[in-house]
Amino acid sequence: MEVEIKNFFNVEQIAKEKTDANHFYLIKVGNVVLLQENKAVTKLGPGDMFGIEYALHKEKFPYSALSHGTSSVVQFDRSLLIDKLNNTTPNVRAMVEMVLNLSRKVS
Repeated sequence: MEVEIKNFFNVEQIAKEKTDANHFYLIKVGNVVLLQENKAVTKLGPGDMFGIEYALHKEKFPYSALSHGTSSVVQFDRSLLIDKLNNTTPNVRAMVEMVLNLSRKVS
């Protein structure tokens, strides 16, 4: 399934560090904590996305993502992103790549 709403309980794992980023996520309800080497690096909330830059480049997640309390996230398959980018103009693809690469430098 390309898009799926998934519900998680407290400290339930959403994404695992050093595994292939085949999905990216949008938080609908609740909070998600990103951890690197079992240390919290940031807390995200409703409307935040994570994993898109790694899914785009077919990389591994540099962090684990755990639900902080009960949460609901929208899980998108990497293929959906690639299909959408392949069906757009080269200028739009370049702009998306640039924004995602800049987001890596900021985070």
